[in-house]
Amino acid sequence: MNSDTTVSVGEKDLGTHKNGHGDEICGFALLIHGDPRYKNAKVFTYGSDAEAIAAEAKANGSLTLVGIGRGKFDEHGKNNEECAATLVARHLKVDELKFFRLLEEVRSCDLEAKAERTQIPEILKALYDHNPEGEVIAWGLKAYGVLVAACEAGNYKPDSTGILEEVCCSLTDKFANTGNGEAMRRAWTDCQKAVRNGRESLTQLKTVAELIAQSEGIEAAKKWAAVGIEAIFQRQLDFEIAFDMIVKDSQPFHAWYFRAGQNGESDIRRKFAGVALQGDNSQLNRVFRSNRLAKWIGMQLDLLIVRNEDGHVQVFSNDKSEVPMVLVAKSLRYAEARKRGIKVSFDDLAVEGDCRQVPQWYYFAAGMVFNGSKSHPNTPVTCLSNDEILNAVINAFNPGR
Repeated sequence: MNSDTTVSVGEKDLGTHKNGHGDEICGFALLIHGDPRYKNAKVFTYGSDAEAIAAEAKANGSLTLVGIGRGKFDEHGKNNEECAATLVARHLKVDELKFFRLLEEVRSCDLEAKAERTQIPEILKALYDHNPEGEVIAWGLKAYGVLVAACEAGNYKPDSTGILEEVCCSLTDKFANTGNGEAMRRAWTDCQKAVRNGRESLTQLKTVAELIAQSEGIEAAKKWAAVGIEAIFQRQLDFEIAFDMIVKDSQPFHAWYFRAGQNGESDIRRKFAGVALQGDNSQLNRVFRSNRLAKWIGMQLDLLIVRNEDGHVQVFSNDKSEVPMVLVAKSLRYAEARKRGIKVSFDDLAVEGDCRQVPQWYYFAAGMVFNGSKSHPNTPVTCLSNDEILNAVINAFNPGR
């Protein structure tokens, strides 16, 4: 994958944001399988909507954007029940009964954060941390391509081969030398979940590995599965590092949130607790929400602020808390606008998605506020300092902001 927008005449190529997610890659697989114009498609990735739209215009009809660019296959800003794959499926008019299970899994993993750590969308995220983007997307395309073909044929329950068990055992020796017993134990638990595939999910490592074995042979399946299992082990090593970062290196803070009582007669005051730190470890968010961290520090954290090494900032809420992230988004946008000399009213700032006056901060209804990410690295970096970001978040909960 690269950002070169040159395409071959007569071919239809595909584009998405950096580090494409499972729903975009599934959308690619549907197009490649269902439209002969995409049979030899190259995949290109872009760091922003503007970059993708410019590439699409330059390609003069031979580039199709999925999950970016505000076009027909970009779910952002559309119905919250859609993902990129469902938009593509509707366009292709696929058989809804044949593809229902696959599309529902892809949709729920993307929109409802219900993916298990052993499902393809989550493995993809882990792979991006330590592998070239092109190799990761190719790995994902093989998975979703096999699933699309199996759904079309009505044959997505292959015989159990024991491939995944064998691959899991073969990789334990490699990671045993890390000396991190806790990481090994927890990674092995995830591997066993993948082997059992208790929910009989289509997008699980086991299902895909056995489908590949059925269509391409045992060795091809082992090679593909080994990439995913190795990512499970590496992800848990990253988790242990992130755990130490939050416990030892984070800056704790508290914020107060005031709201009127049911009858307007009294105020209910609740204290939210959070941590702020700097780093690029993608497992920080997972650690922050974990029961393990809550037990270790004796309390549940409600907010996490992370500034990446490139200067971008993400703010996460805990789904176990009731943090009003709409106020956090508006407060950060208001602080950004004021520092940039933009005159805006706090109450007039847009809530969900993009904000025209302050495009640096994107709000996700799932409880996140992002100033750029690995998927959108070209988002302008916030001009707010660490202290200003912290103050903006805290001030979001105070009526005298």
